[in-house]
Amino acid sequence: MSLRAFILRCRGEPSRNSIDGKRSDALLKSGCDLKTGVFGLWGHYFRVQSKREFIVAKPYQSIDESKRIRLEVLKRFLTHYRSAFPLGRYVCPALPDLPFVDQSFGITLCGHLLLIYSSLFDLDFLYRSIRELCRVSRKEVRVHPTVDSSGMKYGKLSEFRERIDDLGSATQILDVDHEFFRGTNQTLRILVNLK
Repeated sequence: MSLRAFILRCRGEPSRNSIDGKRSDALLKSGCDLKTGVFGLWGHYFRVQSKREFIVAKPYQSIDESKRIRLEVLKRFLTHYRSAFPLGRYVCPALPDLPFVDQSFGITLCGHLLLIYSSLFDLDFLYRSIRELCRVSRKEVRVHPTVDSSGMKYGKLSEFRERIDDLGSATQILDVDHEFFRGTNQTLRILVNLK
């Protein structure tokens, strides 16, 4: 299955999703299905409830508060998405090939994808994806978090950073305040276009 199909479940047909048991209108006429995001949120909390020893829950006071806040954010996103997608504000690209011109964005963020799912992708795919993210960025790329799906530091992080530095970029590991699962308090920062 391609990365696009895995993450977005794009099928070329309208999708229907349920939030709080209420049926929503078709979110997309173009075919990107948000079931992975919507239902993934509930799967996430099911797993969280069963693995409390891995929870740090900063900046939230509890798992329930996190769930409530994230649901509010998801609802706001979906409201904006319904109106903005037809206007071209959202696209469904797939790494490692993005449909944007060079230096389209000041900062590019890749959250909870590349390193956390590194067991699904080989080092070459990760490197090509980072190279592409660097191509479309003017200043920097951030990859969060720097752990794999088991919560351990990505095992090839040093090698990965060396390959990125060979692009003429500079990498740093930044500590961040947000940490829900243990080990997710670091972000890989890549300063691009240094040549």
